[in-house]
Formats: sequence, C-alpha cells, structure tokens
Amino acid sequence: MSKNSQNKKLTKLTIAALCSKAARSGPNEDNCLVITDLGSSTHSIDVSGPQVDLVPTCVNLENYGCLLVVADGMGGMNAGEVASAIAVQTIREYFIERLANIGSTESDFQNLMSEAIKIADEAIVNESARDESKFGMGTTVALLWIFDNKAYYAWCGDSRVYLYRENNELGEGRGDKSLNLQSLTLDHSYVMTPANKSPFGKEGGLGLTEDEAFEHPMNNVIMRSLGNPSERANPDVRGPIRINQDDIFLLCSDGLCGAMRTKTIQDCIESAKEGGIGNVLNKIWSATPDIEWHDNMTTLLCHVTYVPKMKATVAPTQSKQPSEQTSAKYTTEKEIEPTSPISDEKPKIEKDRSPFTKQLIMAAIATVVVLSVLFGILSNRAKKSSEKLLNNSEEVSAKPSDETVRAGVDTTFTTQQKQLEKKDTIVIDSSKIVSMSASVSKGTPSSNTGGKSTQATERSQPKDESEVKQQIEEKTNKTKTLLETVKKR
Repeated sequence: MSKNSQNKKLTKLTIAALCSKAARSGPNEDNCLVITDLGSSTHSIDVSGPQVDLVPTCVNLENYGCLLVVADGMGGMNAGEVASAIAVQTIREYFIERLANIGSTESDFQNLMSEAIKIADEAIVNESARDESKFGMGTTVALLWIFDNKAYYAWCGDSRVYLYRENNELGEGRGDKSLNLQSLTLDHSYVMTPANKSPFGKEGGLGLTEDEAFEHPMNNVIMRSLGNPSERANPDVRGPIRINQDDIFLLCSDGLCGAMRTKTIQDCIESAKEGGIGNVLNKIWSATPDIEWHDNMTTLLCHVTYVPKMKATVAPTQSKQPSEQTSAKYTTEKEIEPTSPISDEKPKIEKDRSPFTKQLIMAAIATVVVLSVLFGILSNRAKKSSEKLLNNSEEVSAKPSDETVRAGVDTTFTTQQKQLEKKDTIVIDSSKIVSMSASVSKGTPSSNTGGKSTQATERSQPKDESEVKQQIEEKTNKTKTLLETVKKR
C-alpha cells in the first residue's frame, strides 16, 4: 500500500458523527471512533468516546485512509460501557501499531480487521476476569475502513454498516433489494441467523427477513459478541468494494436500526442529502423519537464527496472498414464501476498507457534511424573496399609476369625482324629504282615522272655505275649484319 502523492488529486470525504445515550437512562453503553490519516502521527480527525458530536468535516483520503468504529455495550450485562470503550481503544491501537508492517494484499487488510476485533475480545475477557464487578460484560462492534478508493468492513453482533448509492445492488443483508440503502452486514442475531448455521442447532436461528425480525420479540438476542468467556469472537469481514462519488456510508448501533426500518432511514437520507450529511444526521435524529426511541444511539455518516476520475486509453478495434471511432486511438475519462463486496477478485482498472505507447514508438523510430546510419556507414566502407581491391587487381595485372616479359621480348624481336625483312624488300625495290634511275639518266624517259622528280633523280644520280653498286652492297651488308645481331640477341 503506497502513500498518496502530494501532487495527486485525493478522494475527499465528509464525516459527521453523533453518539449519545439518547432516551436511555444511566450511562451511555455505546462508544465510537472516527480517525483519519491512519498512517500519520497527526490525524485531521481523532475522536472517540460515548459522547461524540462531530460536525461535518471534510478530509482528504491520504496514507492509510480513515477508520470508523461503532461499539454497542450489551444491555443487561455488567459494565457494558466499559466493554465498548475497551473495544474501541484496543482496535485503534492495534490498527496504528500494525499498519507499519502490513502486507499489500486484500487478505492482509481483511486479516488486520479480523485480528483487531479478536484482540479487543481478548482484552475484554481479561479485564472481566481481573475485576469480578465487570464479569459478563460484552459489546458488539462494526468497522468501516476506507483507503485507496476502496472500502472494507467487519462486524460481530448486530451493529450495522449501510451503504446508500443510486441503483445500489450491493449488500448481503436481508433487506429490500430494491432500495438504494442496503445493509452490508447481516446481524449475528437469533432471529436473523439461519437455523443450519446456529450454534444451537435446529432450535436456534430463525433465518427471518429484516422486516420479520424487526417485529419479533426475540430480536435483541445476540448470537455473537465480544467478551463472552465461553466462546471467542468470530467476526465477519468483507471487501473491498470500490467507492463511488456521492456514496454515503452509515454505521450505527441497534439503537437506530432496531427502532427505524431501512426504508425509513433511506427516506431521511433522500429528503435531506441535498443539504449535506450534517442535514441528514439531524433528520435521522429528529425522526427517531417519533418511533419509540428506547435505547442509546450512535450514528456515523461518511459522504464520498469527490473521487478522482481515472484516465483510460482504449485501443481502436481493427476491421476491414474502420469507422471514425475505430480509425484512431482515443482517450476517455470514466469512473471505476463498483465491484461486488462478496467477490474476492481485485477490481480491474483501465490505465493510461498512452505514455508507454509513445515511448515505444519513439524507441522504434530511433532504432530505425540508428540502423539506417549504420547501414550507410557499412555500405560506404564496403564500396571503398571494393574499389581498393579493384585498383590492386589492376596494378597486379599491369605488372607483367616473367612469361609476359619473355613474350614481350620475343614479340619485340619478331617485330624488329619483320621490319628488317621489310627493309630488305625496300632495298630490293631501291635497286629497281636505281636501275630505273640509271635508265632515266641514259635518256630513257619515264612516263610517270614529272619535271621535279626528274630533277631530284638527276641530282641523286652518281657519276659512276660501279660506285652505285658498291653503295648498294654496303647497305645490304649492313642490313644482314643488323639481322644477325638481332637474331643473336
């Protein structure tokens, strides 16, 4: 159970209480407790005793909430007012002491209420055994604990816890289910206890309805209580139920519910609730004397004036042809519906998960961006590596191997040889040209030569023919020598 944040909107309650001996003479055997801010050392409301007149007070539901207790000392027994006072004080101390180490489950909260009542029962029995003048004293008790927008309640005897709510379908009592005011508790009395659950067997317990029990002459016989030395207290505990705005809880002793029917109490609430619970309390008390008020009476009222609305994100339903309502997410504010007090299941609450959804989307976008950048870097590196490998391969291919070098040399030699062979051909042709030149010099004209060519031929013509032959032989020898040199290489 976590403490409410200071910045969080808190549930607001308005509480009023009146405990008095009323029409009965002698001491008031009723007792009550109203305490708020249970987990704090300072409480906005902390009142108890047989004479309590608490005007309507508005409080915030903080920390461990508030606790309301009604105890009715059993008439006809010695020191009933002492038993009720011990019960109230013991429950108060036990709650405050154990809250620091309480667990966080519903069974932990229910056990705390049950154990508090049992410890109070033990304290009363011990005090009765210590002081003979108090022997046989006892009390009934009813508790209401509201915290974290939930209500738990417990009882032992015929003191009651009511809930007024529009269209109320809660409650496990035997009242009229059509009423907005329902008794959450079922009296541990002889007339209302089912026969098969009575400790007296078939002869004990009548299992009557509330209206039938109201008129029965034995309606004041209690089957369970605190302080009975022969039988330890056996309280009933229920809850949680989800509280709603404008709920009104009513705790009372049988001085009220034994004198006023549930329908009459509801009429008082509905006729005066517009003026606040202070007006309701006055209405109830002013109506009681008219219906033979004959006992001490305690009435505690708790009005839930404000409950923060919870935001719930509803995802759209997917269909082939989505409508406008299902085409996008939407957020609604709604109040939590009440759960049955008999159910052990925890109420299901819709949470706003839109911040988580947004974070998930942003994380996905960031992941895509990072992956894109990494992919670009890796692609760039791969491209550079490919270009480098390609350049290396070109350099390797550009460098001739030994075979390539040898092949190149052979090719060079072959080329040079062909060129020399071509020169031989040219030499042969030149001899023809020399012969032609010689014929031209003898006066044999050439049909294909012009004047300029004739002049050039005449200028290159040697004076002696033997000299021309000698020059041709020298050139031929040089060519042969060059060819032999190339072949040797």
